[in-house]
Amino acid sequence: WSGATSGSPRTSCSTSSPASSSRSPPPRSPAGAPAPSSAAARWPSAAPPPSPSAPPRRPPTRPASSGPPAPRSGTPRPTSSASPSPRSSSPSPAASAVNGAARRPTTVRRLPRAVRLLKPHHLSTTSSSTFFGDSEGPAPAWEPRSPVRSPPDDQFAAWVTRLRPGFTACDLADAINSEQDPDLALALFRWAALRPGFRHGPASYIAALNAASSGKRPVAAENLIHDVLAGACAPDLQLFNACLRFCCDRRSLFPIAFDMFNKMRALPANAGCRPNVETFTLLLSTVVRRVRRPPASLVYLHAVRSLSRQMKATGVVPDTYLLNLIIKAYGRCLEVDDALKVFREMPLYGCEPNEFTYGYIVKAMFQKGRTDNGLVYLKTMREKGFVPSGGVYMSAVAALALEWRFEESREVLLDMLDSKRKPDMITYRTLLEELCRATRTEDAFQLLEELKERKRGALDQRMYSELLDGLHWISQPQQNNSLPRRDRGSASDDRGSHD
Repeated sequence: WSGATSGSPRTSCSTSSPASSSRSPPPRSPAGAPAPSSAAARWPSAAPPPSPSAPPRRPPTRPASSGPPAPRSGTPRPTSSASPSPRSSSPSPAASAVNGAARRPTTVRRLPRAVRLLKPHHLSTTSSSTFFGDSEGPAPAWEPRSPVRSPPDDQFAAWVTRLRPGFTACDLADAINSEQDPDLALALFRWAALRPGFRHGPASYIAALNAASSGKRPVAAENLIHDVLAGACAPDLQLFNACLRFCCDRRSLFPIAFDMFNKMRALPANAGCRPNVETFTLLLSTVVRRVRRPPASLVYLHAVRSLSRQMKATGVVPDTYLLNLIIKAYGRCLEVDDALKVFREMPLYGCEPNEFTYGYIVKAMFQKGRTDNGLVYLKTMREKGFVPSGGVYMSAVAALALEWRFEESREVLLDMLDSKRKPDMITYRTLLEELCRATRTEDAFQLLEELKERKRGALDQRMYSELLDGLHWISQPQQNNSLPRRDRGSASDDRGSHD
């Protein structure tokens, strides 16, 4: 080796014969260490010969095959100072410990808490391993329950063969209506749309919408409604009303109902799809359902007035139920004049007021404070043989009692009991406590005893005890009430003024 004497990192082979090279002693490095053998030079991972300035490096050796197997990752190595000899026949205790640790099963990784709380049928895996925590198997998947399922192939094939070639939309509608399974009915509807030369009509859309709504498939029904809005089939009044009925029953689809209504108004008159009585009834019933008490109800009052004007502009003749809805909306908003205006227009449309019509007007008048007019309409209602509801009676009794018209309030209360309408605790307390405040304590106790002895609408023991305790408390003389109560600021101001 010429590079050993020159100090160059590169090596060059000498020109001596093989015999002389075999008899010559192995060359030494500048540090005095023996040079790497030919086996180490042939090893793929062996590093190049070190430089003279670098420290000597031991060549890597191939691991012995007779040694103990290496432990897996995560298994602690044995802390033994003596390393076992691979040539020894009997294994050492350290090697036995390593072999025992290698034979132990791998610790199962615990599933997260969100997965452990799921039921067993919610977990599905394709691995045959009993441990879900094994890193080699797939992770468990969660399958949510869904009511939508694919129909059986035999039933679907039976319906397909039952439909004759060249079937129409009416034939498909009859097949969908006769099928009780909503998934199979919707599958037939989708299959027919893929047939060449076939186009769905209003009858098939109505049948599919009824199957989806009755089968609790709201997503499929909403997709059908969007198809109708996009013009997937010919316009039809019955189809539009069916879509409106589904949208009005769900709060999230309420804006889509007005989109459908605006599309019906935009169609020409010869199309025969203008809004009718059913259309306005569906929309008004949905709006009135959201009208409670002012001022929150005033948000929907504008919609009620707008629908009323559009109904008159389109020439739709309303019925009694539709007019009662308008009166009810005005009554809940305490718009008594508008309610009376609609009430007087009822004979023009050939409609007769019923007990609901009078009830809405009487209750709105008593709540508004127009007690005299409310009492007149209440007497007219009773003369025509209509029986008011419990809410109308209780509003009349409370309003008359607050104005200290006790005789009329007592008559309305007894009439309510005779009509098999039961008052609540607030109605009883309002009348009896107002009698006590008007210094008619004896009349209050007599009325309470009379109500207890009545056969119809008699007071139960609990209500009688609570009312009696309330009368005793409110009728006893109040102490220390001769002087008016003043706060600290007024007292200090009075002392300062005297000074």
